[in-house]
Amino acid sequence: MLKKGRNKKAFTLIELIVVMAIIGVLVLLAMPKFMGHTKQAKFTKLIANTKQLENASERYYMDNQDWPRLTDIPYTADQITAFAQKIYDTTGKEANLDTSGNYYDIDYNKISQYIQVPDDKMDYVIQNPVGNIYALEGLTKKAETRPEAISVTGITLDKNTELVNIGSNIQLISTFLPINATNKNVTWSSSDTSVATVSNKGFVTGVIAGNTTITVTAQDGSFVANCVITVQEPFTLATFTSAGASNTIGPTQLQLNSAYLGTILSGKVISSAGIQLWTVPETGNYKISTYGAQGGGQTFSAGRPSGLGAIMSGSFLLNKGDSLKILVGQSGVTARCDGGGGGGTYVTFVNNTPLIVSGGGGGATFMSASQSSVLDAGILQDGKLWGSGGSAGAGAGLLTNGAGATNAVYQGKSFINGGVGGNSNGGDSASGGFGGGGGGWSYDGNNQYSGSGGGYSGGGGGVNGNGGTSRGGYGAGGGSFNSGTDQTNSVGNTGNGKVIITKMN
Repeated sequence: MLKKGRNKKAFTLIELIVVMAIIGVLVLLAMPKFMGHTKQAKFTKLIANTKQLENASERYYMDNQDWPRLTDIPYTADQITAFAQKIYDTTGKEANLDTSGNYYDIDYNKISQYIQVPDDKMDYVIQNPVGNIYALEGLTKKAETRPEAISVTGITLDKNTELVNIGSNIQLISTFLPINATNKNVTWSSSDTSVATVSNKGFVTGVIAGNTTITVTAQDGSFVANCVITVQEPFTLATFTSAGASNTIGPTQLQLNSAYLGTILSGKVISSAGIQLWTVPETGNYKISTYGAQGGGQTFSAGRPSGLGAIMSGSFLLNKGDSLKILVGQSGVTARCDGGGGGGTYVTFVNNTPLIVSGGGGGATFMSASQSSVLDAGILQDGKLWGSGGSAGAGAGLLTNGAGATNAVYQGKSFINGGVGGNSNGGDSASGGFGGGGGGWSYDGNNQYSGSGGGYSGGGGGVNGNGGTSRGGYGAGGGSFNSGTDQTNSVGNTGNGKVIITKMN
């Protein structure tokens, strides 16, 4: 009878125990080193993100002259220290914060065009006014109630929008959601309880009428954050005017604020040396109508009027957030003998690409009425109309200053150069209107120069007397331009220009 042989390849129980013990010892020896590499990798990523955020913030500052702060509520150095176990600068060195400095959460929406936003958004703060970025490591529970988690500004709703469960249904306040948890000790209040009430979780209920602003306040201990909710009338129609400005320069910010107070443009138009900056509030089709300004008249001879401005309109597809530059032309000044040219009225994108331009009328002169047809602004022909050349007081175009005048000070300035009207030499002549109108000029009562209109292209200046007979003493009207659809183009505006923007759908 054969004996069963022993399996030489199998482990005994004792051998298995010994092998497992050896593996355990090796794991224990390797673990600290492995954990060290993991921690170092996380730290390296934290510092790399800090450097990228600082670069993106600097680019945002160059474009906007401000740092990308989420709110106007600063932290002190002590508060930041309470948030984190350690704080690092962009070099990876542990930082000692300036006790007199202000620190803010970062508004990542503002810099998303420059950088891929990191996942650990609460781990960074920005210092104002120097713009340093700091990384926060080991955030504490207290950090969850930082204003970054509970603040929102600039919410805008249409008229009579029902504000129910604002955080989710209307998707206005995603940052309200973290404090809806029951473990947060946050109290809420509204600046006007007659139109809106706030629940203990940050939900707003009520109906707010148009053109109303309320402030919803969230407070957790010493941390206070405000959500400003503005309900405005839906955009339908807006009229841009010269706001009381006259002569060669456009309206100031104070003039615009006063002129538009109580209108749909109130607080929404910025003056940039008289050119009005406006942001399109809603995406849609808009009808834009522009009116060029009339030229200045003369009081010496009856029956010799100044030129009229062009009236242009077209339809344009505009997107919410598009920035427009609007220059409303102003009438040329009236004088005894020679009036100034009327200013052109322009609507362009912020990069100066024109949408629609109405030329201004030429200034009148007493010398001759035989060629009065050159006074009026030119209307659209084949997409644009270039003004005629002339000898003096030339109006300006979109890109070029007026040319041909005896002295450059009488030339209107182009739209891209500010659109200032040309000066006159005083006496019997007058200056041009804002929008590139040329100034009038008189010489010994013999040579009479009236200013020409500004526009897409500037009209040529008029001259008579010993200086020649071109233009019969009248300045030519400025040229016009229209890139819209459904166009109507004519001439006939009197007085100052204006711009009317109507939302069609």
